[in-house]
Amino acid sequence: MATGKAYILKPNDSYLLSSPKFSLNYVFESNVSQQFDIWVEDSFVGIENQLPVQFN
Repeated sequence: MATGKAYILKPNDSYLLSSPKFSLNYVFESNVSQQFDIWVEDSFVGIENQLPVQFN
């Protein structure tokens, strides 16, 4: 993924990061509470981290 470009990510797909830092902009057009998990995996040592996110 190139820096500075917007991408629409598909659910349950994996994406390689070209940098140790990244930003995720999430926009929803609903008044309903939103909840999802972000998983980050270090493929060199096999460690996974889960980040639960919720918007009310």
